[in-house]
Order: sequence, then structure tokens, then C-alpha cells
Amino acid sequence: MPTLQNLNNAVDRLYLTDKTTFIHNFSIQRYQSIGGQEKYQKYFEITKSLYPAIATIEIILRNKINNTLTKHSAYWIMDFYFYEGEVKGNFGKEITLKMKDSILKVLLTLGAKSNDIEGFWEKCKEKEAIHYSILSKLTFGFWIMVLHNEKIFNNLYQADINFAKNVFPKLEERPTKDPSLFFSFLHHESKATLKIIKDRLFPSHRTLILASFLTSIRNRLSHCEFLFKEKKNITTKSSKVKAYLKDTQSNVIRYLVCILESFED
Repeated sequence: MPTLQNLNNAVDRLYLTDKTTFIHNFSIQRYQSIGGQEKYQKYFEITKSLYPAIATIEIILRNKINNTLTKHSAYWIMDFYFYEGEVKGNFGKEITLKMKDSILKVLLTLGAKSNDIEGFWEKCKEKEAIHYSILSKLTFGFWIMVLHNEKIFNNLYQADINFAKNVFPKLEERPTKDPSLFFSFLHHESKATLKIIKDRLFPSHRTLILASFLTSIRNRLSHCEFLFKEKKNITTKSSKVKAYLKDTQSNVIRYLVCILESFED
């Protein structure tokens, strides 16, 4: 019977083939863009650790967000889906629609009808099971959008949700007190601007930038895109800050280690 070692060996052999076979399998474009077969082989070895690190962060991030919101409602996902309160700004409206669409797609797989979601939920006898089923099927992108939508959850529950405090507690601290998580990796073309960012940025904004970097790293890995590119740093998508994470191998690894270690507290 094949074992995990057989599986690993089968994958490893594909990276150790002769140059012609390697290019045939992975394409000349990828071969050239990454810098040859040897560099690709070394990168493949690195991804063996990067994938489980990102997967672990994703699971813990999801559960921390869920634990934060279930303090206010056991079925917050459906509360949000049915929420019809005011949403300010085009970005807020766009992200809210995307989140609701993501929830709808999962609900349809669970037997709901698109024209009677309310009826489906009212008749549901296993609401907790449905909640956790939805939870497990939502994408990493959804959880990043939740972090972006803190204000809506504040309005929904008339409470201070504070994802920074509950998801990444170290981001509540001033960077000068504990720069180990996130800020020691943040860069900007202007040192003066970077100092302002570090001194004045609210914890909620720090959380969004941290999540933005995680999204970029995860997407490059998921799409089999080379992560460590010369002169192409991992930039934040936050409109508040035009900063970047230097994507050297050691920098990205140290960054992920700090995030994982922050979950141990």
C-alpha cells in the first residue's frame, strides 16, 4: 500500500529530472523566471514548510475571529447575512456584498434555496451544525474581509469588537514597546513616513496590514507563483498605508514565525 513517503518521493523525483524533462513539466517561462532548476529545487524545499505554516495561521485566524464574534452571537454569520443596516463608503458596500455572496454560495451547497434563505434558516433544527459547516467552508479571503468590516460588526452588536485585541493582541502594544511582530518587517520608501506609521497607526490598521501581507504570501503559494522575487516586494493593499514587506527568504520566514509564536500566548 502506498505511503506518505511514497507520495513525497514521487513529487521529489519530478524536481530532480534532467533539464529537458524539467522544462517540459514546469515550462520554460517558469524555469527562466525563477532562475533555473537548482533555484526551483531549493524553493520547493522551502515551500514544504511554508504551506503548513500558512495553513496553520489560516485555521487559527478563522477560529480567533469566530471566538471573538460568538461572544456576541452564536450564529453571527447568519446575523451578518441578514444585516441591513447602514454601510458607509463604496469599499464597505463592496466588501459586504462579497462576504454575503460567499455565505450564500456555502448555504446553497447545504440545501438552501437562493430565494428563501430566511425560510431555510428559520426551519433549520441544527443551527449550530450549520454555523460550523459554513465556518469550515468559507475561504481565507472571507476572513480577511471580516477584519476589514469591523465597523459593521460594531454596529450589528452595538459593541467594540476590536479584532486587533482579540486576534493579534501584540498589535495593541506600541511598536516601540514590542516591535517583534509585524513592525520590524515593515518598510517604506521614506524613513520619516515609516516613523509616522509606526508611531500613529491604530491597532485596527496594523491588523489589516498584517492580514494583507498574509494574503499576498498565501496567494503566491496557492497559485504556485514564486514568492521571493527580485525588486518585487510584498505590498500592503491597505489604502491607509503604502508600505511593503521585503520578500527575502529570511524576512518572510521570520515574519511567519513571529505570527505563529504570537498565537502561543
